[in-house]
Amino acid sequence: MSFECGGPVNGCQATLGAAYKNPTGESSAAPVKTEDGSRLGNAKLSATLLTHQPEIQRLTDPHLKSVVDQAMPSIQSMLHIHQCINDNTELGQLNLHSMSDVDNLNPVHPAGSPQLEWIYPNSAWFMKGHDRRLCLGVKTLDHFFYSKTGVLSFQAIFFAEDSNESVRFQYQVQKASDGRWLLRNTPQYRSN
Repeated sequence: MSFECGGPVNGCQATLGAAYKNPTGESSAAPVKTEDGSRLGNAKLSATLLTHQPEIQRLTDPHLKSVVDQAMPSIQSMLHIHQCINDNTELGQLNLHSMSDVDNLNPVHPAGSPQLEWIYPNSAWFMKGHDRRLCLGVKTLDHFFYSKTGVLSFQAIFFAEDSNESVRFQYQVQKASDGRWLLRNTPQYRSN
């Protein structure tokens, strides 16, 4: 997936599609660690095939539109990772786009909440007929809401081109002191 945003969200062009994990389609993952030694999960190579543009909700509130425009580069980077995760050991890659108290490898769930397999869209729980070596596309970004506490929430609908399956996830991001927009919590599956 790649996004090209030279201007406001409503003029943002995003090109998304399916991507193989590596050129052979095999899982050749290796643990990745940051300089401080924290584990990010298993990284895999991806070669992206660009085929679609997502629908991005048209925003009429100027303040919300401004906030979304500011957050969009971070949102794009995060979605680029999340659309390709197909194993819970890869969830730590989202930690690069998360607040320091969020650990996507060991998420805290309320009682009765889904298993780890339910917190990434390219899971066998959601994608029954999809070739999971391929990344999902992002079909829609919508339900944008900016709270008084500075948290931007939105939803993304991921789709599998080869099987026509889709799944919706909700995200919450907040602006960090360094200006980046980071995940406030682990992305959550939302039933359609």
